[in-house]
Amino acid sequence: MQTDSAKELSAKEKRSQQPSRKKAAQAYEIAMQTITDAEHLTIKELHQRISEDVQLCDMIPPSPDAFGTYLREAGIKRYSTHAKSATGSVVNARDL
Repeated sequence: MQTDSAKELSAKEKRSQQPSRKKAAQAYEIAMQTITDAEHLTIKELHQRISEDVQLCDMIPPSPDAFGTYLREAGIKRYSTHAKSATGSVVNARDL
């Protein structure tokens, strides 16, 4: 027999079911198929490219950080293996 707490969705699961999260995940999936070299982009770069697409821009949150959070909550995890992320400082000069 399940307890009441086991029947309820966790807060993370509830958030992942919100329409905004589902739209962001859908925009990600479309972007991965339509944007050249999307698999090599960071979340921030991918967010920028999606925000430039007239059909997809309304599907993502205004912030790249929120976009990354939405994707992680939807079970989409991106770990960049692109060479630029593996060299030098973890902080870019342009981010200072």
